[in-house]
Amino acid sequence: MFLHVCLLVFAVARCAEATACNSHFTEPTGSIQSLNYPNGYENRLRCNYTITVPVGHRIKLTFTHMDLESCCDYVQIRDGGNGTAPSLGQYPGYRSRTLPFTIRSSGNQMWIKFYTDSSVNGTGFYATYESAEAENYFFLITSSGYSYYSGPTIYRVDPDSIRYDRIPIGNDGGGYNQTSMFDALYNPIAIDYDPVEEKMYWTEETTYWTGSDTTVNRIRSAHLNGSNVETVLSANSRGVVDHNSTSNEAAEFDGIAVDPLSRLIFYSDVGNKEIVMLTMSSHARKTVVNADLDRPRAIVLDTANGVLYWTDWGTPAKIERANYDGSNRTTVVSTNLNYTNGLAIDVANNKLYWVDADTDRLESSDLEGNGRTVLYQAPSSWYSSYYNHHFFGLALFDNSLYVTDWGRSGSKTTYSRLQKKSLATNGTSISPVSSRSGRLNDIHAYHEKTLANVSNGCENNNGGCSVICIPLPNNRSKCACPDGQNLTYSGTDCIDDGFPKTTTSPPITPTPIAGCDHNYTALSGTIQPPDVPSWYSGGIACTYVITAPKGYRITLNVTFMSSYSSYACLEVRDGGDESAPMFNTFCTYYGLPYEQRSFGNKLWVRYTKRFSWDPWYYSANTRTSNGSIATYTSEKTDDYFLLVAASPRSYYSSSSSSSSHAIYRVDPDTAAYYRIPMNRTLYNPMAIDYDPVEEKIYWTEKGTIVNRIRSSSLNGRNIATILSANTVNAEAVLDGIAVDPLSRLMFYTDAGNKEIVMLTMSSPRKRKIVASSGVDKPRAVVLDPTNGVVYWTDWGTPAKIERANYDGSERTTVINSNLNYTNGLAIDVPHNKLYWVDAGTDLVESSNLDGNGRTVLYEGLSYRNFFGLALFQNSLYITDQGYRRYDSYSYYSRMNYLLELPLGRNDLNVSQILSMSQTLNDIHAYHEKTLASDPPPSAPTITGYTAGEIKQAGERLTLTCTVSGGKPLVTSVNFLCNRHPDNKTDVRGQNKVQSVLDIRSLEPEDDAMSCVCTGDWMNRDFYKLSETITLRVNGTSSNIHGKTGFSTDSSTSTRSIVGAVVGVGVVIIIVIVGIVGIVFWKKRRSARDDTNGLVSNIQYTTSSESLS
Repeated sequence: MFLHVCLLVFAVARCAEATACNSHFTEPTGSIQSLNYPNGYENRLRCNYTITVPVGHRIKLTFTHMDLESCCDYVQIRDGGNGTAPSLGQYPGYRSRTLPFTIRSSGNQMWIKFYTDSSVNGTGFYATYESAEAENYFFLITSSGYSYYSGPTIYRVDPDSIRYDRIPIGNDGGGYNQTSMFDALYNPIAIDYDPVEEKMYWTEETTYWTGSDTTVNRIRSAHLNGSNVETVLSANSRGVVDHNSTSNEAAEFDGIAVDPLSRLIFYSDVGNKEIVMLTMSSHARKTVVNADLDRPRAIVLDTANGVLYWTDWGTPAKIERANYDGSNRTTVVSTNLNYTNGLAIDVANNKLYWVDADTDRLESSDLEGNGRTVLYQAPSSWYSSYYNHHFFGLALFDNSLYVTDWGRSGSKTTYSRLQKKSLATNGTSISPVSSRSGRLNDIHAYHEKTLANVSNGCENNNGGCSVICIPLPNNRSKCACPDGQNLTYSGTDCIDDGFPKTTTSPPITPTPIAGCDHNYTALSGTIQPPDVPSWYSGGIACTYVITAPKGYRITLNVTFMSSYSSYACLEVRDGGDESAPMFNTFCTYYGLPYEQRSFGNKLWVRYTKRFSWDPWYYSANTRTSNGSIATYTSEKTDDYFLLVAASPRSYYSSSSSSSSHAIYRVDPDTAAYYRIPMNRTLYNPMAIDYDPVEEKIYWTEKGTIVNRIRSSSLNGRNIATILSANTVNAEAVLDGIAVDPLSRLMFYTDAGNKEIVMLTMSSPRKRKIVASSGVDKPRAVVLDPTNGVVYWTDWGTPAKIERANYDGSERTTVINSNLNYTNGLAIDVPHNKLYWVDAGTDLVESSNLDGNGRTVLYEGLSYRNFFGLALFQNSLYITDQGYRRYDSYSYYSRMNYLLELPLGRNDLNVSQILSMSQTLNDIHAYHEKTLASDPPPSAPTITGYTAGEIKQAGERLTLTCTVSGGKPLVTSVNFLCNRHPDNKTDVRGQNKVQSVLDIRSLEPEDDAMSCVCTGDWMNRDFYKLSETITLRVNGTSSNIHGKTGFSTDSSTSTRSIVGAVVGVGVVIIIVIVGIVGIVFWKKRRSARDDTNGLVSNIQYTTSSESLS
């Protein structure tokens, strides 16, 4: 026993020593010190410390002592939870001369590394930390460095401490040290930030030498940590914009501004003399202003109202503004300007600010240009003006203006300064905040409240626009199209030039008609405008809302629409108001719409007859229509649907709009569908699955810009990033995905790291590699959640289909011959079937789950390109990406199809369900009964009371409601006694749930009271089961608690005396046992001494298996 104690003490001592060197701190405050501080640290230390505080808090680390070998020992600090997080600095011993100094994290984690070499040491370091809930804010500053070849940098700067942290871009800096010179960071000029995707956007312009001078002129982006660097737009070697530009002038990108709500980028092109708009998702391009511009430079945005401001160095120099679409252009300031470099805007206070490098002034006005005020004027002497100021960038933060100042006429060989002008005082002076070598160019200030306090009409579902949404005042919006396209009759979609165009006249005001609007609650009926089929003029809008009981779905059939005017349209939405997802707008130009069926119990329908302003038709108000007639029916049905992920046909196609990246909800019976209105931009959604427990969609986004796993509610809200490739490692390529809603796990394929990975769905997410050895190019993945088996395809050599248990055990090859590009997998566990499609063999095949009984179900022709696969109601649904010929027309202009292949027939053939111009990727089928079997739920039970039992008033009664069993698992329990509060327990997918109702004192009125225990499986009425009991309470008992809580019952007194006696006896027994234990321990110790302390071998074995 003593040996065990000694081993324990030794282990604790070693553990304490290890903890001193490698520690994880989770308290809100604390201190960190080097090992053996202050008596000198050891050589060859590699100590890591991690601080983690609650999400939303930030960490402030303050060093009060640092005595390290100046050349070789250091403390390294990173802004995150591991050694790959962005650096916050590396500090050797000489930093001790500037103590104390403070470093602050941007998030809730900080990682610290203490490194020592093999010789020379000091007393070490001592630091304290504190944390608090804090907002996120920072500056981004671009710098040209000493020269184009040394030191171009983007800094992240802490406004409080003015600490500069270099963001590693690409291969981390410039010139000749790069693997690829074109990938280096060159002379970054203007910069802005998108907080939605946490990405920086900046412009670059310089010339570097590669045997001959080569010009770099481009717009680039990267995540805030410097990863995922992308070129958004570039000029080719001849200086021509290589993104659908028709200009022959040399492009020269300069200013840049980002609207994170409307998902738009604006830039100034000095060479082509234009202001241009780009969509952030597809980089579709629209020219905003290209007339009467000379040298446009800085840009700022009023995102709430859709207005942009820019400076122009032309003659005369000026500041102008216009709406996002170029309309309402006006001059704001046009006198006493020359090189107006920086702009800043304060919409809330109606202020515009600017700096000029020639006048050496910092000025302001209101947004109209009135009330012009000089906030700072450099000294008038030639020497002071020339050598001391060259204003460039400008940002507004915390009621102060921050200005980058090149000084000395912009020489890169001296120090630039960051200057500050407080707006809280009336003074006309500025003060230096910091200085850096080289040129400090643009500055952008970000505060997390900036976006929270602003909204516009484009932030939700892109304002309903297919490509470009233009925000208007009062949270309104309108749609626009890229250069070379125009709006269709829908007013939301775009079509190439040469097709009929929509009107550019103002929007109509519908004429109200008596009896035009109506709410329908009957299970069936007919809806039509009044006086059908009489003729009436244009300009009307009739709205109808159909509401059926819960669990019902509504089917709409249009039997008549006026054929005389192409401006008679029927708009159908899946819900009860105009904000619901839209199936489509059907106009008579395209004939009668096909059958539409709601996914829920409401359908919103609007019939419109618009004025005809199009020159192809007669003048306004002269066209008439005789309306439409539609019938509807409602019936109780199960909940089922298809989810289809779609992306643009080509990154270079004009249809590569934000709406081209979409997830569709499709009715497999009627082929009715709509785009799920996501409140954040999608990018190339690839694989998709659905979790019915939380009613959430999970999908992968895979492309050159982003690679991640995301989720959202079924209505498109609450989009969240589950996992980004860059958080795994640089090689990660996230592709296939599958969800197990029962075990609350998701699985994904990582083609970059060549592995199949399991991830927990709950936070904190834990990750476990299922298979990696022998995996080459994994793609699709499906699950057998009942038995815990995962199946996946592998494009490697040889291509194959494999399976394994969730933990990676019992791995085996299912199919390994005659496969090539096996894209889609589907599984039917009850019937022991596995299905797959292959884009290389053009085959749809099946086998048993062990690979036997392989059968060709359908052999596609050469123009097929099968991708996604789903099984639904004895049919296979397949996405077909069409032609695989790579000529410029057929590859990028092909149609994509959703196909159905019915099973169980002798003549298996496919039928076309949908055709789209987008690329259709993965498909997932959901039916509410999919998880509703094997085994069925058990009836709820109530314990704590026996039927017929009579309770006494005043008694305490504890009842337990138990709900268990079944797949899907329990999602909620309701336990209610009608005279006591509802006791509800909400859970997410547990096998057994109990709800306890504690009635502290029964009352006579509780007699005949009913208590109901109800279990809910998957939140469907279909799976609700209940158990009811009726209590009997006798109100004549003398055992009623008094108000004082004391009992005068003699039996109670007797029990108290007995209890006291028993208690004393227990104490005596404990004392005796303790004495005997001491004597026994002494004898054992004496025996050990007699054997010279020899003991047998002791082995400690630990075994645990969990997600890492």
